[in-house]
Amino acid sequence: MRALLIGLCLCACGKSPTNDKPAAQSAAQPAAAPKTASCSGTLAVSGAWSGTLQCSPELAITCLANRDVGTAFTVTMTDGKDAYFAIDYVDVKNQPGRLQLTSGKLAANSYKATSGVTASIGDNSLAVSIDATFTHEASTVAVKGKLDFVCPY
Repeated sequence: MRALLIGLCLCACGKSPTNDKPAAQSAAQPAAAPKTASCSGTLAVSGAWSGTLQCSPELAITCLANRDVGTAFTVTMTDGKDAYFAIDYVDVKNQPGRLQLTSGKLAANSYKATSGVTASIGDNSLAVSIDATFTHEASTVAVKGKLDFVCPY
């Protein structure tokens, strides 16, 4: 009898189902990767063509920001009138870097630069500073500004 009373007391002292509450999750869930790339910022252009270019969500944007692989982006930008420029940058491990500017507004369709990009990788993001002089034969185009990318990978 004594054992039965001790058993009942132990059961009665336990938590009742009505008092059970799930523990709050203390760990923050990682942010989901964006599904599409986006870009913000402007670039000042001078030389063979002069004006200010801006990112537009309607134009082509791709980017890669991966600390293990490297950085790359291709963005088509506009002056909001009739000029469209594409900037292509690749700096990945085991490949030579590439920086190229193309536009129908330039005498030659493709201009190249050997340096002038500083990139900082974040979580699904890429912050880029450009201060480069692109050349094609005797023609030059100077490009300066900052771009911020949100990258899906």
